[in-house]
Amino acid sequence: MSVFNYQNRCKKTVNTLLAGLFASVCSVSVQAASVDEAKLYGNWACSYEESDEGTHFSAIFDVSYNSNGTSRSLGNLKVTVGSMVVMANQYDFQGNWEIQDGYLLETTTDVQGTNLTNNSKLGAAELAEMFPAGDTDRSLIVELSDQKLITQDEDGVNFECSRKR
Repeated sequence: MSVFNYQNRCKKTVNTLLAGLFASVCSVSVQAASVDEAKLYGNWACSYEESDEGTHFSAIFDVSYNSNGTSRSLGNLKVTVGSMVVMANQYDFQGNWEIQDGYLLETTTDVQGTNLTNNSKLGAAELAEMFPAGDTDRSLIVELSDQKLITQDEDGVNFECSRKR
């Protein structure tokens, strides 16, 4: 994979992962009437992994959905090419959420980040490019039970979360 292709792939994947850093995903349709919003309240452990042409992307994060419509997600995003780590960042997302017609809508209000490869804060311009504040992501709620949250973003990326106790 050329550097140019890698950079485009990385940027697309990072933007796609943003949709999932607040939720989790799969691929079955849910009727809006069957979504019990109260089941979303609380803490969830989520993850996503993808490999393509020697490049491996992984996101591991915890997200909390509060009954007042706010959320917070803390997690790590790591990209490796072969055995070389090319990006390892830790993120702290804060935002607002709502359920509308069977979709989870999440709006980012604040993002903080740390580059784990050199333990430095990510710059505001870098964070704004990857995760713009005020950006709203829409994910289909595929499954929402007491123990499992599965959503699917508009690009068909699947995330799955388990309830944290």
